[in-house]
Amino acid sequence: MILIHGGKFFSSGNDLSVLTSWAGKSKDELKTASLDGIFNKMNPYLDAINNSVKPVVAVVRGMCIGI
Repeated sequence: MILIHGGKFFSSGNDLSVLTSWAGKSKDELKTASLDGIFNKMNPYLDAINNSVKPVVAVVRGMCIGI
């Protein structure tokens, strides 16, 4: 089994230094930068998970609010 978790702290997935470096860039430049991050950095990990024969479980910490 493969457990995927974020550790002790929550992250929305964006590094603030990366977001601030995008200030003033055109939409095309932002699109290229976003796609570069997805395809060149995340793809090997996502492919490994997708091709694994082991079950993958996401461990999510959260708060349950009663209704």
